[in-house]
Amino acid sequence: MPGLVSCLGDLIVTGIIILFSDHVQSEIWTNEDPPHFVRVSCRVPNHMKIYCSWVQTKTTHLPTLYRTSYSVKGRDVEPCEQEHIGVNECTITNPPFWTSKILVNITEINPLRSNSTILQIDPHELLKPDPPEDVRVLQVEGQPTQLLVQWSWPSSWSVEIMAAFPLTFLLRYRPIGSNYWSMLETEENTSLKIMDALVGRLHQIQIRAQDALINHSQWSEWSHVVEAQPWIEPWKEPTEEPVDFSFPFFNSFPVRTTDKSPDSSLHQTGSLGLLILLGLFAAVMVAVLLTIITLLWVRQRKQDNVKKQELASMVKMKSIPI
Repeated sequence: MPGLVSCLGDLIVTGIIILFSDHVQSEIWTNEDPPHFVRVSCRVPNHMKIYCSWVQTKTTHLPTLYRTSYSVKGRDVEPCEQEHIGVNECTITNPPFWTSKILVNITEINPLRSNSTILQIDPHELLKPDPPEDVRVLQVEGQPTQLLVQWSWPSSWSVEIMAAFPLTFLLRYRPIGSNYWSMLETEENTSLKIMDALVGRLHQIQIRAQDALINHSQWSEWSHVVEAQPWIEPWKEPTEEPVDFSFPFFNSFPVRTTDKSPDSSLHQTGSLGLLILLGLFAAVMVAVLLTIITLLWVRQRKQDNVKKQELASMVKMKSIPI
């Protein structure tokens, strides 16, 4: 009998402990929040991958797990793979791209319960390539209004995708200080030549891409800005023309001051002597000419005096009475 009482006492104590434990755990959980809907967004950088990420709309303060999947009408549910634990992102590989809609399911699970958020996406509308890479701008030799722009396809747009799904590229450029962009477009090519750049001005160049087959898809973001200036003709130092001291009347072979021959000093001395002789000759000719002019002037004065004397004599003779 005492043993029975002891057993009953142990059961009563154990029951009280269990009830107290459940009550405490219930009190703890009622201070936390059950799962809420999450905010889901997806991006489609190419035809082979869809990346979806999410954030909680309300913090639950409880250990939380996420179950991620996607489905297409008429097909089984497939997993959206989570590559890293604790990172709220999953990847859909080789999605059924040509179907109209895809349903993405993100289920949040914590100790209280679970809650699912379903997002319907159109991969065509979300398709947005990454920006072109390795943009470089080269000068065109001898062309002051041209610039050659080259770039590479986005690394996320792999070779197998390139063959089936080409990209259209849009290039924009402007001189620094201008608010207006000029545009050039090409399909598949990875180079373009700007033909109307401003001479001597620094220009800004950017490129973006779009799927060439799905024209209602999105353009990529613009690539980083690259600055370049067109080719400028190199400045040449002006050269002085050689001085020619020759005189064609006396010498048919000109003498140049830049002549480095051993007789150059003799030629210069001869030219100086010739100049002196010509100067003396000119002085003699001027002196002779002045002498002749002076003699003629003196002669004319004498003749004028004789005429005056004759006239005076005639006047006197007329004044004498007969």
